[in-house]
Amino acid sequence: MEVTVVSTAVPTMVKALGGLQYYSWVFTSYMLTITVSVPLWGKLSDLYGRKRIYCGALLLFVLGSGLSGQADSMGELVVWRLFQGLGAGALTPVGQAILADLYSLESRAKIQTYFSAAFGVASAVGPIIGGFVTEHFSWRWVFYLNLPLAISALALIGWGLREGRTRERQPLDWMGAFFFTGSFSLFFLWLDLGNQWGWGSPRSYAAILGFTIFLSGLGAVEKKAVDPLLPLLFFKDRMLLGSLVVSLFVGTGLYGALTYLPLYFQSVQGRSASAAGGALTPLLLSWMLVSMASPRLVLKIGYRPVIFVGAACMALSFWRLIDCGAHSSLTNVILAGSLLGMAGGLCFSPLMIGAQSVVQSAQMGAASAAVTFFRSVGGALGMALMGAALASAPESAELGLDRAFTVGVVASVLAGLAVGLLPGGTAEEIQDEALHRHNRAVTGLTPSGASPPHTKDAHHVPERPEPPDIRLR
Repeated sequence: MEVTVVSTAVPTMVKALGGLQYYSWVFTSYMLTITVSVPLWGKLSDLYGRKRIYCGALLLFVLGSGLSGQADSMGELVVWRLFQGLGAGALTPVGQAILADLYSLESRAKIQTYFSAAFGVASAVGPIIGGFVTEHFSWRWVFYLNLPLAISALALIGWGLREGRTRERQPLDWMGAFFFTGSFSLFFLWLDLGNQWGWGSPRSYAAILGFTIFLSGLGAVEKKAVDPLLPLLFFKDRMLLGSLVVSLFVGTGLYGALTYLPLYFQSVQGRSASAAGGALTPLLLSWMLVSMASPRLVLKIGYRPVIFVGAACMALSFWRLIDCGAHSSLTNVILAGSLLGMAGGLCFSPLMIGAQSVVQSAQMGAASAAVTFFRSVGGALGMALMGAALASAPESAELGLDRAFTVGVVASVLAGLAVGLLPGGTAEEIQDEALHRHNRAVTGLTPSGASPPHTKDAHHVPERPEPPDIRLR
């Protein structure tokens, strides 16, 4: 709910606090710390347990929300949003890892319908609540609203989830975390401030150079790490590699749209904050409804066709948004938004389930975090690129937003092409093949001596290692 509540209130925040130049940073700062902290949270949950890491991060989120509501300037708000995003970085990947630990592939597809319903309801009421609170109370309450909800969630998890001792693991890859944080922090700074600095300015070149140095250091450290922050083996599995790349491009389009659609409704169509929030509701409702069905759909027909249709829906929706203007009917805009929601529903849950299905429980947190990380990288990239496109036409908000939505079309096409990286077959076949590969590595069987991946050999049935000691009350 946080992203959609804030998106409708930011124009009002800018009017109250000044600092229009920080408009995009209200989102980018939040996404920056979410993105750079996600792999760290995922690895910490693998090492020290899901429950304690999740609850600790939730407390950070609560503190950041309260401080954001106290901000007296846009610069101060951006700082507290950085802190808020640090706690938020754990919530999706560690939450998804908990689901993966508790449920099998088939059961997880069913449980995802509840997860998606909760996500859809929260996202759908977020814009409405954000617009109402902003107009009738204060923009500060869009942050204070997090406090009772997050504290309630903390109490429910503390009561409802039981976790024993975690298995002994290798120490955390702190050097990898250092190089990872440095590289992507510089990358996002350059993306957001490059237009202000000048893309060919010394500061831009310095940021690019710093990013390159840190990224090279990350690659060197991760090759030698005993238990790397982002295992390089993730990029050798087709299901994982495809999930990460598609998540990157889908995140670019969808997060960018969620950020700039409210601005379109207010600046181009001249609607109020409440109306702009309500206009996002069809997008989020269609997302919720479709995502309730998509996990079960991939069990029957596989990941490729479901996710490809999602990418096609995203491309069509951005194309329609480019055709819409100041005098377009609300029906056309709602249709475009609904297609965007369908794209999210068809892509997000299947990509997460697919990545989780091909790793062992000891890497479940890292795999969930990797998908969330690439999705967040895409989101930050989309917001930055669409912001730069918008800034390229300061004389016309409509022209600038058309250019921003063109970025979404390109991201959609790239997502559709990246679907080809995913393996064919049903979800169960892909999981069985991954388990056979794992069993061969553990038992020393060669491919010629192992059972075919898609057969149920009575002498060699693939089994997952014992899951962590985590259960529901």
